[in-house]
Amino acid sequence: MSIQMSESSGTNSPNNNQSSRTRKRAKVWEHFQQEVVMIDGVPKTQCKYCSLRLAATKKSGTSHLINHIAESCPAIDGDARINFLATIKKQTGEGFVFVPKRSRELMVRFFIHAGAIQEN
Repeated sequence: MSIQMSESSGTNSPNNNQSSRTRKRAKVWEHFQQEVVMIDGVPKTQCKYCSLRLAATKKSGTSHLINHIAESCPAIDGDARINFLATIKKQTGEGFVFVPKRSRELMVRFFIHAGAIQEN
């Protein structure tokens, strides 16, 4: 049994799944089997490295999958773990520095430009 993540296109045609858009999946799913199996009535996915089966429901989310790869999978070495953590971290605005003087200069230029446009 496999779970297909898709959004409905709103039509009632029998081939609706073929025409629907696929949802973006979390990067962590690259480390787990795409086939989902039912174990004791719970859908589970399997780690590609250590074969551990973890819950694969919408309710369980992906945090436990991320934690498994990032912290507890015994088959992943330190370098691979560091690379994985680097790929899942969200980008921060570290490159942005607010400079009040520059901001004031740009605002003055904007207002002068906007005033000149209104006068025409």
